[in-house]
Amino acid sequence: MATTTNTSTTQHPTGPSVLGPQDVGLLSNRVLSNKDLLATFFGGEVAEEIGDDLTNLARYTGDNLTLNLFRMLLTRLGRSQLQDRPLIDHPAAVASYINLHYMEHDQEVMGALFLDIRNCLITEKLIFRGCLAKTLVEPRQLFRHAISSHAANILLFHTHPSGDVNPSSNDLDLTERLCKVGDLLGIRVVDHLIVGNFGSWVSLKRRGAI
Repeated sequence: MATTTNTSTTQHPTGPSVLGPQDVGLLSNRVLSNKDLLATFFGGEVAEEIGDDLTNLARYTGDNLTLNLFRMLLTRLGRSQLQDRPLIDHPAAVASYINLHYMEHDQEVMGALFLDIRNCLITEKLIFRGCLAKTLVEPRQLFRHAISSHAANILLFHTHPSGDVNPSSNDLDLTERLCKVGDLLGIRVVDHLIVGNFGSWVSLKRRGAI
């Protein structure tokens, strides 16, 4: 009698909950892109939405709880990279954190990192949401927080959800105005970062605008 062999394939679930130590070991020994890892853990649809740049997690609007927790962990990791280092020398690390923590889809966000005399982080504050204009940002609010936190310096930031990080005339005028107020108060504005999505950013200090 002929023997029949069942060649059907059984579909197994995927994701971190079903990966054993041996699976994690195999993954760690392979050169996988961020997108490949996201596909392995969260599925192809999520991987396609985010792509290979993990800062695009800021644009993720789905209800995948595990992924949202992962984004939260990345944000906390990004903030930990800002501790005990002169932030004026590490604008890329600052921009990456701002992208993950503050990027919003439909409006600009402005805030400040308040620094000590060594340009190390003391605290941070969201200052403004909406279409940024020099007439809408009140210097008093910004410098009140700087004084209460005993900051010596301020690193400004704001987001451009459109992705175009070229500074507008409003951006430059506002920066100049806040620098002048800071000079009067003895609290320097040491940089102003404009952060777009897809990992793009511009330092106005490096552009010579500060």
